[in-house]
Amino acid sequence: MKKYCFLILTVLCLLALLSGCSDSYHIDAKGITEDFLNAVIEDDYQSAREFFSDTDKASFDEFYGKISQSLGETENYTLKQNQMSYVWENGKEYNIYVFEMTTDTDSGYVVKTYFNAGGEEIYTIEVLPKAGLSSREILPFRYGAWFITLLEIGFCVWMIIDCARRNIRKKWLWILIILCGFSVAVTFGYSFGINFGVVFALPFCSAHADSMTTTLKLSVPLGAIIYFILRGKLTIKPPYIEVEYKDL
Repeated sequence: MKKYCFLILTVLCLLALLSGCSDSYHIDAKGITEDFLNAVIEDDYQSAREFFSDTDKASFDEFYGKISQSLGETENYTLKQNQMSYVWENGKEYNIYVFEMTTDTDSGYVVKTYFNAGGEEIYTIEVLPKAGLSSREILPFRYGAWFITLLEIGFCVWMIIDCARRNIRKKWLWILIILCGFSVAVTFGYSFGINFGVVFALPFCSAHADSMTTTLKLSVPLGAIIYFILRGKLTIKPPYIEVEYKDL
């Protein structure tokens, strides 16, 4: 037993060392991105050009002009990293760092910096207007989702109690059906999509937003609705007993 415990501990230590080695190379993505944005805001063309020395002048001038136009009269800003991912393009791997940019002009942007994998060389940078709702703008949707969730849960619990009290065939099967429903999730912003899913639980609605997208999810308790419509027909009525009365 001791031998196996020692072997397991050894394997865990080796995995920890390997993971530490893999993370030893760190890219200061935020610092590099800020240096480039500062050069653009200060209209320091030469400093900005150094980040894309391998790009031809015509392409860089077009790229530089678009970012300058996007930032407008911005002077001060803050960057907050939201996510990091990988992508393959033209047979090469790139690391993508996504930042949420808040400026002194009350404008919000999404900054996506593409780095060549394994290095600090920038492939490209995208500065896009913020598409997702802010934490304040999402509040009405979030409160509305909570309110609908409470109504749907109350409706499902009511139907479960009603089913338990009624005299119907296959009662447990109908209780399971009451818990069945479907969900619809709508995502909009820089990406748009509608997803449908089957739900086997009490319904739950939600609203989520980040700098790039807003997602609204609505659960529909379809099983509870079907039972509510059919519950009168499902109830087994007690047998009618005719009683004869005799005169004494």
